[in-house]
Amino acid sequence: MILDNFNDEITIYAIELPNNKIKLTDHDWTLNNLEEHGVNIRRSKTRRKIFENEVTSYGVVVSDDELSLTASKSKFTEAKHRLLQTILFVNNMFMLSSTNTTNVFLDDLKIFFKTNNIRATQSVSFLENSGFSHKFDFLISDFKDIPT
Repeated sequence: MILDNFNDEITIYAIELPNNKIKLTDHDWTLNNLEEHGVNIRRSKTRRKIFENEVTSYGVVVSDDELSLTASKSKFTEAKHRLLQTILFVNNMFMLSSTNTTNVFLDDLKIFFKTNNIRATQSVSFLENSGFSHKFDFLISDFKDIPT
């Protein structure tokens, strides 16, 4: 049994075809599962390109969110391996969810500010006279050093 990043079993379906061929498919489970965890491949050109490049490199076809490939029965083991590698790669794309990439970006900013001696306070909120609150990821001060 092979589990994905979400501890779900990975299932591959095998469909017998004429001419000694076999179709292996995930029945669109992989992409739907990824979307349920906050990653929509279609919304980002960069994510879409990463996805398409990897899927293509394994010879896998995407149709209506289904990952599949067709091979001769004698190549079943290799085809199963290629589809499984594709599914594992796509499952790892959950790391590219907006929440994860935002957190990585904010961590990079924090390191940049510290490395370059830029005084910054993280996660600051201000209340306007109107009563509206505004939250900022960073507040950058005018001074490198606090005047004494």
